[in-house]
Amino acid sequence: MLKSLLLLPTLFMPLINNQVSSNGNEAFNLAINERGNYTITGVKEGYKNNKEIKIYYDEDQLIDEIDDNAFVTCTNLETLVLSYSITHVTNDAFIDSIETIKYTGSEEEYLALGIDKEFENIYYYASDEGFINFWNEYIRPTKDSNICNITTQTFYVTKDLYTELSISERIIVDESTDLADEKIGDSMKALIEHFKISPQPSNRSTTWNQKGAISFIIVIAVIGMTSICVFYLMKTKQIIE
Repeated sequence: MLKSLLLLPTLFMPLINNQVSSNGNEAFNLAINERGNYTITGVKEGYKNNKEIKIYYDEDQLIDEIDDNAFVTCTNLETLVLSYSITHVTNDAFIDSIETIKYTGSEEEYLALGIDKEFENIYYYASDEGFINFWNEYIRPTKDSNICNITTQTFYVTKDLYTELSISERIIVDESTDLADEKIGDSMKALIEHFKISPQPSNRSTTWNQKGAISFIIVIAVIGMTSICVFYLMKTKQIIE
C-alpha cells in the first residue's frame, strides 16, 4: 500500500535550479469558491518553473479545489504534493509532466476523489503534513494514547514513512507536537528504542545443531547394530550360550 520515495532538499535553501519546492500556499493564485473556501486558479510567476509544488492544509485559508487550468503554465512540474484538504479536483487539473503525486491523506481518501489519471508514483501520508496526519490517526489518536501499544506492523509503516521524509520535512515533523503536547521527534526515538528486534540465531548454528543430532542418531544406530552382530557371531561360535 505504501510506496517509497526519498528526496533530500536542503532546509531554507533559496530557489536554485528551479528544484526547490514551495513550503506553503504562497505559490498559488486563489479565488473564493461557493463553499467559502479557496480554489487554486493558477501558479504565481516565481513558482512556475518548480519541479515540485506543495499544496498544504491551512485552516485560515482552506484550499479544497483545484481549477482545471491551474498548472497549465508549469511546464517543468514533476511532483505535486496534494493535501488531504482537497475535495474537488478533476483529471483535467493535472498536466502531463506530473509524474508523482504525494498525497497527505490515506489511499481511501485519495480514491474517493475519483481521479482516474495514472501517475508513475502515488504515495500516501506523504510529506511532513502526511506524516503528522498519520501520527495523529494511528499513533496518538487521543491525548492519553500510549504510543508503544501499536502493533509491530504499524511501527514499521511509521518508520518507513518517517525515513522517506526529506531533511526539511523531518525537521518540521520532529519539532511538531502531537495531541499529548509531545514532540513527535522525541516520540519517534522512543518508538524505535521500544521496538528493537532481537537478532535471530545464525543459520550456521541452526544447521550445526541439526547435523549434530543426525550424527548422534547414526552413531547410536551403528553401535547397536554392531553389538547385535557380535552377539550372534559369538553365539554361532558357541562362545556364549
